[in-house]
Amino acid sequence: MLLHAGAARVPDGGCLFIYGANGEGIRSAPRHFPAGTETPHPTLIKRRCRVLASTRAHAPPHPDGLDTWEIRAPIDWGTGERDWTFYPGVFACGRLDPATSLLIDHLPRIRPGARVLDFGAGTGVIGAASLERHPDTETVLLERDAIALVAAARNVNGATRVLGRTLAHAQGPFDMIVSNPPIHIGKSQSLETVSALIRDAPEVLSPRGIIMLVAQRRLPIPALLKRSFRSVRTVADRGPFRVWQATRAGR
Repeated sequence: MLLHAGAARVPDGGCLFIYGANGEGIRSAPRHFPAGTETPHPTLIKRRCRVLASTRAHAPPHPDGLDTWEIRAPIDWGTGERDWTFYPGVFACGRLDPATSLLIDHLPRIRPGARVLDFGAGTGVIGAASLERHPDTETVLLERDAIALVAAARNVNGATRVLGRTLAHAQGPFDMIVSNPPIHIGKSQSLETVSALIRDAPEVLSPRGIIMLVAQRRLPIPALLKRSFRSVRTVADRGPFRVWQATRAGR
């Protein structure tokens, strides 16, 4: 699907490159190149990874190459069902995941004009729920997956969308950061993303700004938060998930 989206933006005669590891399916990628591209060939093979190259031969049929991949499914975070756009491979495709639902249930009230950052926004669910409750706030959706951000553009009106992996891509200050942060890199669990988020958050939060995270309770989120914030508390606990809130100011 990402190949189709990329190829749709390449002009006739332009080059298309894709990189991947053998264990992540790069060997089968040539079978999935879209019509109108030449048969891809490897330009580099090293350390169980390879780079494939192809050339665009015909103009793309659609502006973003994703039309035929769109999935529409109803979701409800407590205020009624709405059709939501997903694409194959995005987080929680076709459903509202329980961790995100728990965080939405415990979003606090915020003042008019406040700035909210949804970190790892995915298809935009948390940001949309926050905007629904507080339409007079400014919401920024920060997401590293370009496909998920396309879905967010179709799902959420009135939010700013930013493609990026870290808070360095977000222009603060923010009064609230909310996140169901990714805890995997590829197939492996990793706290790299959430650790960087917590470490860097004080730099983009307003003096009394808050950060709210939801994750599995088995993860050492409280310990990470206490390294960067004076006040850390659990605000929700349901099933395997917890929601934590932290502030730079004292209690």
